[in-house]
Amino acid sequence: MGNGATAEIEAPASRRKPPATATPSTYRHRARRRLYPVRLDPQEFATPETLILEPLPCWQDLSPEKRRERVAQLVREIESEAAAQRKSTGKPALGRAAILAQDPHDHPERPKKSPAPLVHAASKAVRLEFREAYALFVAAYREAVEKLRKGDRAAPFPSGCFPPALPFVGGRPSFRLNTFRRVSLLRG
Repeated sequence: MGNGATAEIEAPASRRKPPATATPSTYRHRARRRLYPVRLDPQEFATPETLILEPLPCWQDLSPEKRRERVAQLVREIESEAAAQRKSTGKPALGRAAILAQDPHDHPERPKKSPAPLVHAASKAVRLEFREAYALFVAAYREAVEKLRKGDRAAPFPSGCFPPALPFVGGRPSFRLNTFRRVSLLRG
C-alpha cells in the first residue's frame, strides 16, 4: 500500500464509531501500520497482459513443425549430456519427490569461503585480459597522483576515475562572508 493504493478498513467492534478527529487518511495510515485488519481484493491490482511469443530470429524462416523438432532435439541433447554426467559421477537424478522434499530456504552445511574473483568472465583468457587492463589503469592513476602531488594540476587522469580532492587552501574570506559579519555585528 506504499504505492498510493487505498483499502477498505473494518475497525474492531469497540471502535466502530470513529473519533471526531479521524479522517480516511488516518485509517489508511493505521492500516499501513497493521493496527486494523486490511481486506484487499487481489483482482483490484491485477492488470491483464497479452504475451505474444515470437520464434527465435535464426528460426523465423522455419515452419512451426521444424521449430518444434529443433526444440525437441535440443531437449534430447541436454538430457543425454545430463545422463552422461550422472553416469560419470555416479550421482543419480534427485527425482520429483526429492526435489519437492527440499527446504527452499536451506543452505549448505559448509559454504565455500573462497574470495570472490576480481571479475567474472566467460573464459580464463578474458579474465586475464581484464586483469592486465586493470593493472594498466591503476598504474596510470598512480602516475597521475604522483604528478598531482608534485604540483602539476593538469596531470592527466585515466578516463572513468575520480581524481583525489585537492587540499584546502585557506585565504581571505569572500565578500559575502564579510558583509554577513558586518550585518550581524550591527544587529548584535
